[in-house]
Amino acid sequence: MEPEKYAEKFSSTVTNGFIALEIAIGHKLGLFDSLKKFTSPVTSSELAVSCKLKERYVREWLGCMSAAGFVSITPDDKYFIPEACKPHTGSSGLASVLPLIAANTSSLLECFKEDGPKGYDYSNQFDTLMWLDHDKKSCDSKWINENLYPVGYKDTDTITNVLDFGCGPGSLTIKLAEHLPNAKVYGVDIDRKSIEKAKENKAKENIPNVEFILLEHGHLEESWTKKFDWITMVDVFHDLPNPNLSITDIKRVLKDDGIVSAVDPCVHSDHKKNQGNQSAAMLYVFSTFICLPCSMSSEPAAANGIGWGVQNRAEFIKSKGWFAEDLRVPVDIGTKENGKKLKTRKLNNKYKSRKIREESCKKFVLNLSSRLLTNEEYLLLGKGMKFIPTPKVSSTYIRKQIMKDFLELARKLRCRFHYSTNTIKEIHPLYLQTGHISPNGNNALEGYITDTKLEISRLKVKQFKHNLTLAERTAFNYLIKDDSIYISKADKNNTTVVVNTLDYINAGTNHLNSDHYKKINHTNTELITRSISKIVNKLFTNKEKLMSTLITS
Repeated sequence: MEPEKYAEKFSSTVTNGFIALEIAIGHKLGLFDSLKKFTSPVTSSELAVSCKLKERYVREWLGCMSAAGFVSITPDDKYFIPEACKPHTGSSGLASVLPLIAANTSSLLECFKEDGPKGYDYSNQFDTLMWLDHDKKSCDSKWINENLYPVGYKDTDTITNVLDFGCGPGSLTIKLAEHLPNAKVYGVDIDRKSIEKAKENKAKENIPNVEFILLEHGHLEESWTKKFDWITMVDVFHDLPNPNLSITDIKRVLKDDGIVSAVDPCVHSDHKKNQGNQSAAMLYVFSTFICLPCSMSSEPAAANGIGWGVQNRAEFIKSKGWFAEDLRVPVDIGTKENGKKLKTRKLNNKYKSRKIREESCKKFVLNLSSRLLTNEEYLLLGKGMKFIPTPKVSSTYIRKQIMKDFLELARKLRCRFHYSTNTIKEIHPLYLQTGHISPNGNNALEGYITDTKLEISRLKVKQFKHNLTLAERTAFNYLIKDDSIYISKADKNNTTVVVNTLDYINAGTNHLNSDHYKKINHTNTELITRSISKIVNKLFTNKEKLMSTLITS
């Protein structure tokens, strides 16, 4: 990155951090919600009255939001959010966690020091836990099926006992109980306040098939051995100070044919693969202030955090004798792209069609690398090396391309009008376009060109539809950034082969050093180039010989 761009980005990021704090205040106090409800511009006093706040503070907040461009002002000093922009203030909820995690700054600074504490747990971060739990309230049955439920491995009528490990205040646990009304769902956590809140939520929702239990000594009950058909761990794995102990305990209480579904933040284990990824940068902030200190809060202090990454996490699971399959990239409820709400994937026949596609694609992908491919990566690679993803282009860009092509046609029409004769001439095989721009033609021709250009400018262009799902596009980005693997088509069939880059280089080196190749002391490039030039020049000056050569070849 150039120094000027670096300085500009660094400065704007710091500035935006200040503005984000003001956005957090607006979310917590309901200022954004109130502004969105108004159908016409309002004064600072009217907004303050609607939120039961002091006008002077509201006016200062409006000053920041209008300066940042998020609130508009009328000539008579009234404030409003344009109707088209109102749906796009949802991320203010994300900003609202900033004051909560910033409260850990003093403790975090001590943890950074060589002689400071290793970390701290969630015991003094109940408000943060409540914020993290809030999003889980929107995890309906559709989200559970797509991102958590062991589709293709378990039928709902075969599940009798479910364990939500690290349930927090229990919103997701209650959703699981609603999703599986015939099963008994248990939520466990080491945080006392979270379990108390979970029990309150259970009583409020009146869900009979859920139970919340405090893990006082960090161990699951001995009577639970081989009890559970399905165990979930959502945003928990990377926080564990002792994942070895937790995995051993989970394995003990899981039935022999049981399934564990773990959802963790999606960042690459290699920092180089996360460069330029703003979402990964944001997740690292969460990890620095919350997750990493928690993972180091007690012995043996695994020190994983979000930076543990997808690849290292998968390798850890495999090293413990577990079979990792059906690796998915979670789809967040309410995620936005280009201002449009993303629709979650539709999977027919209880989502079994997806499993059929995955198994079919795996037949055409040979993974010889040390990388553990996700299901989305198998689906992507199974399409073959000749598959072309739909380009992400705007309607304006498409219209410009159409106009560009027509202008070239118009140039040729003018050239034909001025220079063409009735005599048909053969086009020389080595003919090169000159790009010559001729004067305008007659009125009829110019009228046609003008009318067509006008029609193109009014043309309604239908947007291209993506031929890859969101998860497959994410997998595509991860694969192209991974320099540790080499992907190519097999020599003798349509199989896509994935190998370690180093292995590929070593194999190539061994081939070059074998008897099949002979090392030459000098290159014949110049001699060959001169020979080709002589042949081309000769052909160029001898049309009959050229045509004869082309026909015979």
